[in-house]
Amino acid sequence: MANGKAYGFTLGVLLVAAAAALSPMAAKIKAGGGQDAIVTARLAPELAEVYGSLEPAAERLIYVNGGKISQIGDKVRVVVNLKEPLSQNFPARGYAGIGAVKVAIAKAQDRVLRRLDANDFEMSVRLDLNYSFAGYATESAVRALMAMAEVDSIIPDYLNELRTVQGRAMTRSDYAANTLGYTGAGNTVAMIDSAMDYLHTELGAATPKNDSNTSASNSVVAYMKDFSTPDNDVYPADWNDGYHGTGTSAIVHRYAPGAKLVMLQVFPNAYDSTIASAINWCVTNKNVASGSPISLINMSLGGGKYTGSCSTGTIQSAVDNAKAASIVCFVATGNDGWTNAIGSPACDPDVIAMGAVWDANNAAYSPFPPAYCSDSNRVANERTCYSDASPELDLYAPSEEVITAQVFGGTFALGGTSSATPAAAGLCAQLFQAKPTLKGSVSQIKSTFQSTGVAISGNPNAAYQNKRIDVTAAIQGTSNPAPVVNSFSASPSSISAGSSSTLSWNCSNTTSVSISGVSGTFGATGSTTVTPAATTTYTLTATGAGGTATASATVTVTTGGGAAESEPNGSTSYANVLSNAVNTTGYISSSSDVDYFKITIGPRKTATITLQVPASKDYDLKLYNSSGYLLGTSQNDTGISESISVQNTSYSYNRTYYIRVYGYASAYSTTESYVVKAAW
Repeated sequence: MANGKAYGFTLGVLLVAAAAALSPMAAKIKAGGGQDAIVTARLAPELAEVYGSLEPAAERLIYVNGGKISQIGDKVRVVVNLKEPLSQNFPARGYAGIGAVKVAIAKAQDRVLRRLDANDFEMSVRLDLNYSFAGYATESAVRALMAMAEVDSIIPDYLNELRTVQGRAMTRSDYAANTLGYTGAGNTVAMIDSAMDYLHTELGAATPKNDSNTSASNSVVAYMKDFSTPDNDVYPADWNDGYHGTGTSAIVHRYAPGAKLVMLQVFPNAYDSTIASAINWCVTNKNVASGSPISLINMSLGGGKYTGSCSTGTIQSAVDNAKAASIVCFVATGNDGWTNAIGSPACDPDVIAMGAVWDANNAAYSPFPPAYCSDSNRVANERTCYSDASPELDLYAPSEEVITAQVFGGTFALGGTSSATPAAAGLCAQLFQAKPTLKGSVSQIKSTFQSTGVAISGNPNAAYQNKRIDVTAAIQGTSNPAPVVNSFSASPSSISAGSSSTLSWNCSNTTSVSISGVSGTFGATGSTTVTPAATTTYTLTATGAGGTATASATVTVTTGGGAAESEPNGSTSYANVLSNAVNTTGYISSSSDVDYFKITIGPRKTATITLQVPASKDYDLKLYNSSGYLLGTSQNDTGISESISVQNTSYSYNRTYYIRVYGYASAYSTTESYVVKAAW
């Protein structure tokens, strides 16, 4: 099998029965001297097809169903799997025999490599815990390899791709940490990802230990290593180089602040063999963080499309080593929107495959590739429209858009199954601290989270019954999880006397909802309109088999005070100045009306701009810098407040920003006002 795909043939059979049907190459495998070779190795059919259709002198990625295969000139990137001596591997020998296993593997690799012409095979990766190596091979090299008795199979070295505060409350991670005291301490999570900004304040703000500097110290990151270049430093060269790894690492740290991290860079050259090398490093260096062994690996990455399981392949062999070392791998399923398939290595039954649910009602979301899906009615705890699903998917965690550390400082929003997966890894670190006997048991972890999890909505198939993780329920072992108030809000939250506000909520594990000051009972998800005469705090009580949970939302009623916009303010030249934390009332009085405001904030300050809109209107918010460059947009639906945050990253200078308020689709009102406020 190659990443779960059957080879379908051996070339020995193919030469006799079906060579011509596949490729000219498969029909003419020869040994030196022109004699027919005795073919003992298997060749993945994808490679037979690729070699049969190479473009001369090309450098390209060839797309097949299993993923992307790299061609450079007359060479293709492959993994060569050698025949494995009985019981001479890490799963069989364990740590007691790891040294002998590495020696045996190196000798087996040497025996094959020394017989290859250096012009025909360019080495890329030698896997130290698997009887495999990877590199760029000509057709001639493949012929030679297939005639060697030591070679078992030759498969593609696929190139993988990245998978791109409500969530902590939804999964009750905050309760597990703040009330129960489980922060993930005693565990290390290995991040196999892109470059990572370890100088960010959330990630220790110091250089971690590495192969070049074993005396370095970082309070969050225990070690770093670059498998892509390779190199000893994972610090990003630019934003694109490190936004993903920085964001996913900080998500783990936010969920499990007591856990250590190991940063292992595999992108941009994230071939299967590169990722396998990083996994094997975790096995060999499990105790790199004293007192906090590597117990979890996070991989927000993958490739290909698989409708079933993929239990064999280059990464899968390394996962077998991790499993034998009691290291559990969490993997993102992918963001294609598939309802009957997920990517590799998520399809490996020995990993925990993670999908994503919306983390709030009307969660901030902009369609992104590859799914480019739309969902105008986003509900908390509902499967996101882009999250891949199949019978191999295991669990769900919240995503979209998760505020996390931004490369080179500050924060930004990271969505996709890329965000759900590190959330799950952090949750599992909390579970391991509470129940250390679960460490290393993929099956028990799955069953624990599934039996105590929360049912989701939007599963694409009635046969899929995957739950969303509730870590407090998992820790406490409750068969009837306590109700959870996923969201409870008032919109607008500030109204003038005589106006109305809409209370909206979404609860889990809940049979009924009651709200103080409002008559009647409601279902787990719903909304109702209130018209308070004075500022009122409404308390929602969710009741279920596991008890009750409460949440509050306040509607502020204004009868005067604050500030009012001054017209004209239809351009930046006439922008009204907003004072810090002062409500300013304004009107979009015609279909062409727009209102501009401006703020000036000091060095390192963060400003949050909020727009409270009339319940029947859809007003939106945009933010620009002083040069007119658009920094952010908030475009929620009718009656829903808008919010944008911005940080002045300068250490020395004040900066001015412009705020634009406008009606979506020409919405306006001469009688219903909005309220804009900036606080810093």
